[in-house]
Amino acid sequence: MSIVLKQCFLCFFLILPALPVWAATLETNFEMNNMPPLFFRLGTWSGQSGVEKSHDGACIIARDASSAPVHYDLSVMDMHGENFALRTGSSVLPVTFTIKGTGAATSSLDEALKRNSDSIEIQGNPQFTRCADYGFSITMRVQGSDIVDSGSAGYYNGEFQLKGVVNGKQTSSKFYVQLKIINQFQVTQVKDIAMTKNNISGGWLQGDMDFCVYAVFGGNYKMSVDSQLRPGRRFELQNGVGGAIPYRVNIRYSDLSKWTPLLQRGESEPGTLVASNKRNCGGSPNVRIRIDTPESKIPSALTGLYRDVQVVTVGPE
Repeated sequence: MSIVLKQCFLCFFLILPALPVWAATLETNFEMNNMPPLFFRLGTWSGQSGVEKSHDGACIIARDASSAPVHYDLSVMDMHGENFALRTGSSVLPVTFTIKGTGAATSSLDEALKRNSDSIEIQGNPQFTRCADYGFSITMRVQGSDIVDSGSAGYYNGEFQLKGVVNGKQTSSKFYVQLKIINQFQVTQVKDIAMTKNNISGGWLQGDMDFCVYAVFGGNYKMSVDSQLRPGRRFELQNGVGGAIPYRVNIRYSDLSKWTPLLQRGESEPGTLVASNKRNCGGSPNVRIRIDTPESKIPSALTGLYRDVQVVTVGPE
């Protein structure tokens, strides 16, 4: 029996005495109760519809004084509130625990628990006398829609107990759940920039393009640009036959009054850019990018089409 217990995730034996019930004493397997609390990592949310993790191998069995299996109530308790949730500071994300039977006596079990007051009655069956016959899996799930509506970037944690209760007596095991959330960014409304000599102003040839940077939770972000045609090298417009015009990339966030040239590696200066928390920026672009080059750099002899392709990348600072 000790070997079986060590193979179980949560394996308890509730021993019920003969009547009268009020004279009962409850015996549990202290080897299991003294195990360190279990820690479950749900993983990382990065925009998917939900995050979940399942664990198999749990079982609880209740017996009467003659060792016959009897019914008990199975539940989960949130140690910090009535409704099951993962928390960080004042931010709360609902979490659901789905219990599915994996044993011969629990094969039809499939119920979701969302709060401390929810419980499942597990019926004892004299035909099934092993703890494994009453086995079940636990699936923990957080919905992506709840993360978008109520979450923030960072770590969320929860502290819970899995409980078996019969005739006012209980046995339980504590476990912890953690979820990591990463802010998600999206660039939209990007268009080509076309420049001709009609775009010369103050001795500079320049072209502008407005676009949107959206983040699920808003907040500061960094931007980098690089040439797809000449990655890692200085920015140039080329005509394919040896002609080249060097250029700069400048950006201006909607609340900034002046242009900010991108740094040497094509990266924005920290703390200057703030993403919109509205999809597609609510229809109003929040960033302007400018390509410019001094008029003196424009060759007078080589005519034709000069081009480059820029890759714009945004992410958390």
